[in-house]
Amino acid sequence: MQGSYEESLRIFRQGARLDAHEYENSSITSLERYWFSLDRDRDIPYRSDIKISELNEEKDRIFILERISSSIARFRYAGEYFYDAFGLEIRGMPFSTFFDHRDRRIINSELQSIFETPQISQITMNVQQGASQSARTSEMLLCPLRSDDGSIDRIIGYWSLEIEDQLSVIPKFKFLNAVHKPVATPQPPRTNRARTQAKATRPQSAGSLPASRPNGPSLRLIK
Repeated sequence: MQGSYEESLRIFRQGARLDAHEYENSSITSLERYWFSLDRDRDIPYRSDIKISELNEEKDRIFILERISSSIARFRYAGEYFYDAFGLEIRGMPFSTFFDHRDRRIINSELQSIFETPQISQITMNVQQGASQSARTSEMLLCPLRSDDGSIDRIIGYWSLEIEDQLSVIPKFKFLNAVHKPVATPQPPRTNRARTQAKATRPQSAGSLPASRPNGPSLRLIK
């Protein structure tokens, strides 16, 4: 895995260096490395490529989003930490539920861009926990995924959320900024039939899982 990650990352970073602050959280770095390690031939990984167990200590804060309209997504999978923090099952809930209502248009726009550009987004947010406590800042990495029909309609994410005590209500996070990194040129979806036919024409060899995954470097910051 390490070799394929380094090669994919080298190609992606040609002509662009990433800001140091993007790697302050080592778990966010780990998810991005994992995503790139699945990035065979520079195209968006498939949801079926993801093995949550391979993410080790990060898996409790990993989640999967499913697109349900042009700019709305819901939690399809959520690590155990989120149940411990919020005291409820968040699967099936809209992603925007956790954001201040004044920021939901921004968040929905972020989701739409991840699906349609497509791009990796890193969102920084904060939340006030009690009148006597200072606002807590957390970061979230969102990486696009394809479903089995080839559509980019899933997201794998990591949230560096730290909650000391279980919350009685869902907090509303305030959007601070986002870093965008376009990662591929959209390609025609590969249908299940097309993938089956391609597999049938390939030589049968163990571990042969080719794909095509283009990347393109870019970086911009919005506030």
